[in-house]
Amino acid sequence: MRIGIVTSGGDAPGMNALLYHLYQKLSNNNELIFYQNGFVGLIENKTKEINFDLLSNSFNNGGSLIGTSRVNINWFRNEIKTYRFEVDLLVLLGGGGSLRYLGREVSEYVPVIGVPCTIDNDVPDTEYTLGFDSVCNFYLQTINYMLRTGIALKNRVFLLETLGGNTGFLAQKVGSAINSKIILTPEEQFNLFEVADILKMNIKEKGFAIGVVSEGVSIENNIEELEKQCENKIRLCKPGHIARGCNASFYDIEISNRLSDYLVKCIESNTFGVYLTVVNNILSSENI
Repeated sequence: MRIGIVTSGGDAPGMNALLYHLYQKLSNNNELIFYQNGFVGLIENKTKEINFDLLSNSFNNGGSLIGTSRVNINWFRNEIKTYRFEVDLLVLLGGGGSLRYLGREVSEYVPVIGVPCTIDNDVPDTEYTLGFDSVCNFYLQTINYMLRTGIALKNRVFLLETLGGNTGFLAQKVGSAINSKIILTPEEQFNLFEVADILKMNIKEKGFAIGVVSEGVSIENNIEELEKQCENKIRLCKPGHIARGCNASFYDIEISNRLSDYLVKCIESNTFGVYLTVVNNILSSENI
């Protein structure tokens, strides 16, 4: 069987681990074609030579060895109409948009199996997406650095801005893990005066304050007013896309192995037009 593999959308830690496991389990009896830079590479028939040594040296690295890209759905819909697929199956690694829209389009032309890979952990019908645990660990390590300097030099306010776009799940989980009294997400409205009061209370009790804010909140627009209300300078920490490049955690490497096993079972049972899911730590699949 000729199996095409593509990573689409934002990169997520664990993608390379999944590529590593897929190569180990599929390369002996199948021809694997790795498309370069996502669906752009697929449409342009650009592939990348991948071998075991390359994957084994990079399996825990962030990013995607074969590259990824974001594409406009209308552009892709037009391009794919005249595209000639030369594979028997396409394995798609990506987030909700890639799986639900691009994956659905592709499935009209070739069998598809998708694997949810996004740091946002926001793909419907699955409780976990590859990359989420790694990025949470990265943010917790960042907060640990904040704690050290906060304890050393008192009376400072730190806000950590997480990725997540218009989804605040990442900020919510990270903030909950450290029991932060300030967790700001796009889904929840907040009162600037109440936030300032909590920050001042934290400074009084601990000598410093740490909050977690999702990028979708656009807190920068309110920093000046917040500083005025809490009578303290705000140190806004924005790791930005550095977080995407963090090393894959043990959990993401382990779950990528399990996902690859289940993907092989889907191939053996001719289960296509689906993406893999994790619910109560049990693997299954949903229609794209």
